[in-house]
Amino acid sequence: MGTSRLLNAAQREALLASLLSAFTGAAISGLIYGQSKSLIMFSGVATALSLFLLRTRFRFLYGTFEVAFGLYVLWNASDKGRGAFSSVFSSGFDTFQLSVVLIQTFGAIYVLIRGLDNLMQGLPVETKVKFETRIREWHV
Repeated sequence: MGTSRLLNAAQREALLASLLSAFTGAAISGLIYGQSKSLIMFSGVATALSLFLLRTRFRFLYGTFEVAFGLYVLWNASDKGRGAFSSVFSSGFDTFQLSVVLIQTFGAIYVLIRGLDNLMQGLPVETKVKFETRIREWHV
């Protein structure tokens, strides 16, 4: 007996999203806590595949994850390369590293933009058209 007899279409979609999210979480856990190269490689491929499937099928949900990750990356980058640690330990900590600041900050901004784009792509067509029309009507 297939799931089509037990679950309606919305329930099947929710089940698929939940299974993909759980698989993605397990794969990311392998990436974070893996102790061997083979486990890390397998987890990396599994993460990429599951995120790709999630993005293909549930674009808005994927965009939400991407925006959340972009915000985390921006938060994490906010104190990197900006000096101001403490010169008590070493004067090397006080140096401002422009390349680190630019790469990490704009990398985070890029992830945020991609996430927002995926959120837009995941909206229902009529909502997306209304939003884009409002943006085009802005007069500067």
